[in-house]
Amino acid sequence: MRIMKSLLWPPVCGDGPAHCGLMMKRSTLLGIFIRSLTIQVSFNFWRMQNLGFAFAMLPMIRQQDGDRMRIAASLASHLQMFNTHPYLVASVIGAVVRIELAPEAAETRIDFFHGMNI
Repeated sequence: MRIMKSLLWPPVCGDGPAHCGLMMKRSTLLGIFIRSLTIQVSFNFWRMQNLGFAFAMLPMIRQQDGDRMRIAASLASHLQMFNTHPYLVASVIGAVVRIELAPEAAETRIDFFHGMNI
């Protein structure tokens, strides 16, 4: 039950103080969505769509980290090779945002899936 409760989105603040920090502003979500539509604009042959992906993640990174060095480190981690079909970009970005906001919930899900031999 604990695993299923951690998969709920958006989290409810009544579930405890750990979930209250996971809420995101509507303007941030809208910024991520609008930027995700431009993911194909910066396509390159070395790392495919990584610049567009990092550009789409920038509003969430700015909201989460205020320090320029942390923002640069987060962007550097998202500048790895990334390639997907444009129709799937929204679900991939949604999953990454969820993992970035609650890394301990992501570890629980990964252990859960490894236990099922998927």
